[in-house]
Amino acid sequence: MVGGRRRMKIAAVLAAAILPLLTAFVGPAWAGPPPEQLIVQHEFIRESGGREFNDPSIFYSKERFHLQAWFGDLTKGVEIGGYKKSKRGSAYSAFYRFRDDFDHVLHLETEQLTGTKGVVFVLGARYIHALPDDGARNMGQVHIGADRYYGDYNFTSFRAISDPRRSGRWTFVLSNRFASATSFLSIGIVPRTDGEVGYFLQAKRRHLLFGAGKYGRFDFTDRSRTIYSLGWEWEVK
Repeated sequence: MVGGRRRMKIAAVLAAAILPLLTAFVGPAWAGPPPEQLIVQHEFIRESGGREFNDPSIFYSKERFHLQAWFGDLTKGVEIGGYKKSKRGSAYSAFYRFRDDFDHVLHLETEQLTGTKGVVFVLGARYIHALPDDGARNMGQVHIGADRYYGDYNFTSFRAISDPRRSGRWTFVLSNRFASATSFLSIGIVPRTDGEVGYFLQAKRRHLLFGAGKYGRFDFTDRSRTIYSLGWEWEVK
C-alpha cells in the first residue's frame, strides 16, 4: 500500500514537470498537422518461460498531441506526449509514460533535417525510474540514428540504442517502410552487441493494422518476448 502511494506520488511529480512542456509542443507548427486519429489495438505476448499475456490498448492523437492507455494482463498504464516542428521542418518531441509495476519514463527526442535531401538525423534520451522500488535503480538511456526518405512515403531507418544496465552494450534497429497514402509494410531486424537478434514486421492496409515480432531482452529486461498485434484505425472527423 505504501509502495502504491509512493508510485502515485512519483507519477504526479513527473506529470507536473512534463505537462507544461507537452502543452508547448502541441502549439502551432509550420507544417500542417496530421488528421485526428483513434486506434484500438490488441497484443498477444508470449514470454520466455512459457507465460502468455493479452494486452489491449487505445491510442488517440489530435494535431501534435497523443494519448495512449493500456488495460492488459501485462501492461497497465498511460502515455501522454506531443511534438512541435520548427520553421525549417525539424521536429522536437516528448512523452511521459507510467506503467504500473514497470516504470516511469520521460522521453525527449529531436529529428533534424540535414543538408542532404531526404535525410533526417535523430537524437534522443530517456530517464527511466524503474519499478518495483526494492532493488531497482534509475537509469538514463540515449539513442542516435537517421531516416532516409525516398519516393513519396518510403523510408529507411537506423537506430543505435544504449543499454543503461550494462555499459557498452547496444541495440541496433534497422528497418525499411514501403508505403502509400493509406497503407504500409515495415520490415526490421534488431541485432545486439551481445549476440541477440530480433526481428519485426508491421503492416497497415487502409484501416487494418497488423504486427509480429520477436525481441530478445525486451524493454531492458532479461526476458525474450514474441508479440503479435492486431488493430483498427479511424480518422476522427
